[in-house]
Amino acid sequence: AAKFIPAIHNHQPVLTVFYGTVKFAVVNGKPRLRIFANQQLQEVDKETDFIDPQPFVGPDSKFTGTHTPETPTTVALTGVVELEVEVDATGNLKNLQVVSEEPPFLNLGEAALSDFNGAKFIPAFRNGIPVDSKVTLHVYYKTQSAAEPQS
Repeated sequence: AAKFIPAIHNHQPVLTVFYGTVKFAVVNGKPRLRIFANQQLQEVDKETDFIDPQPFVGPDSKFTGTHTPETPTTVALTGVVELEVEVDATGNLKNLQVVSEEPPFLNLGEAALSDFNGAKFIPAFRNGIPVDSKVTLHVYYKTQSAAEPQS
């Protein structure tokens, strides 16, 4: 059985955003599947030791998770926002901008900006050392159709 150790900020366990990057390739005629935690695909391709910054819920952070806007749609949709974040080596958010949102016109980009504004991060690490970083996070939202009951 796998056991996850929580992220640590200022010597305290905190809840963080966790995501994986999966890469499949055929190497020397054999399939190879690799799964990486909190890493961008371009870093995986370079096979570098780089871990993305991770927003956390807890002291010093205004991040409380994602909140889907109440935009009525005729059908339930899953949307994604590409959010570019710049974080310094101490975990402070320096810049935040929407790169894209799909589908458009559902205010998902605005929701992502609102969700992550004021977030504190566990900084990115390269070779075990905290570093400034600029990464793209994919933030997923699921809308409800106007016919679905609110939960």
